[in-house]
Parts: sequence; C-alpha cells; structure tokens
Amino acid sequence: MPQMWLERAGTAYYLKSLGYISSDNYSALNYVEKARVDQAVSASIPSGGVAGGGTKERDYVDFSAVPGAVLKFVAEMSDAVAMEQSICYLTLNKGTCYLSPASSVGQTVCISTTTAAKNFKADVASGVDKKVAFYRWLAMEKVKEMASSALMIQESVGEFYVTITNPNKYEISIDQLKLYFKTTAGTSTIDGARQSLGGIWIPAKETVELKVLAPTKSYDLVSWLAMAGTDTTTARSMAAEVWSKIQNGTITWTLEYDVDVSHGNDIQSYSYPA
Repeated sequence: MPQMWLERAGTAYYLKSLGYISSDNYSALNYVEKARVDQAVSASIPSGGVAGGGTKERDYVDFSAVPGAVLKFVAEMSDAVAMEQSICYLTLNKGTCYLSPASSVGQTVCISTTTAAKNFKADVASGVDKKVAFYRWLAMEKVKEMASSALMIQESVGEFYVTITNPNKYEISIDQLKLYFKTTAGTSTIDGARQSLGGIWIPAKETVELKVLAPTKSYDLVSWLAMAGTDTTTARSMAAEVWSKIQNGTITWTLEYDVDVSHGNDIQSYSYPA
C-alpha cells in the first residue's frame, strides 16, 4: 500500500476518534471530510519534503509545497460543490458530538440535526445570506435541545381590542375587569391568555375601545391546567398545541370576563361567558 494511503488511513482513524469525521475509512468519506484528512496529512509532512520524509514527489507537491492545494485544485477543475457537501451543511447535518460516558474507549456519539441542515439549504435557496442562515439554524438546534426549558421560554403576546358601551345617563367606573381569552386544545376549551384591568371611566352614553395586550406563556398554561385537575402530561400536550397554533397563525380566540362596575356607592358585578 502506498505510503500516502497509509498516512491517510491513520489520520482518518485518529480524526474519527475525535469526532471530526464520520468514518475511519478514507474512501467512505465525503468531499469535505476527505479534505480535512488531506490537510492533516499535509501538516505532518516534514519541511524536507521528499528527502526528509520519504514521501512521493507528487504527494509532497500536492500536500505541502502548495498550501491549500487539495481544495484549490478541485475548485478550479470542477464545478462548485453541491450544497449538501458544503462545510455549513455538513456541520448542521452532523450535529453535536460528544464522548459517550458508557464507553470505556471514549466512543464518539453524534446527535443528528438533519432538519437544521435541510432548512439551511432551503433558506439559502430562497436568497437568505449563507452566514445568516447557518447561524440561524445552528442556534435553532441548540434551543430545541433545551427541551427541559422550553416551557419557560415560550411566550407570545396577543393584541386584543375590547369594546365597552355605557348605556346609562351617568358615568360609570370599571373598577376591575378580568379577561379570559379562550382557545381550544384537543376537544377542550381552555384559557390561552389572561389579563386584568381597572380604573376605567366611561362617560354617560359613550363607548370606549380598549387595546389589551395579553401574554400567552406555555408555563402558565400548564400551571392553570394543573390547578384545574389536569394531569401534567396532558397539560403539557395541550399547552404545546396552543403554542403551535400561535406560531402557525391558526389560533382562534373567544372571550370570557368578570367585571365590577360602580357609580357612586353602588357596585355591581357581572360575569359574561364566551
């Protein structure tokens, strides 16, 4: 076996043990991974070249005398690599690698993130800058890995408009207004957001329109459902459904509210179902 192939095989075995490439078989590697091995081999060739290291002259020229020759020659002699062979795509497709604690020999395990790689490719195809697309999906995968923290960071703010008419011949005060924005999850209707207002004065025979900002927090949804007696697994599933509908724009809201209205010393309370 030629000396260079021996060096490639050894280097591939070493880089695979570190998780830098997907196989210790050089022939089975993709374009970019082969280039990584070749560059590592290049760095190992003594400065003395053929005389100093005993390698073949062609190998010396390719890997040592001309820096970056492995990548440069291919780029000049062939079309640009396909998106699936780009370093960005391969990095996202490969995922996160770590040493398995269960292995006494330090076996490398990689978490596949194929979805991120495909989404990166789709973004670039639609005109998104490659750097922006790469970091977007690199960050997205890291956020998705934080599954235990998902409920804490899922928050969306809804903008609602509530109209209140005072039909009386005297002004009234809305001392307290509790709003319950309802939506569906599965076959159930649940609170998707809540808000409380107060100190609203409405002149006689007048109508006011209130702009209400109400946050939807997945953590709150689970808490409300749990307090109502829903088991935790079901509560998390329902909260996830509501969050998904908010993200894709298919959510539908209805409103229930409790209100305390006063005029002078007279205070009246009302509840309105959806």
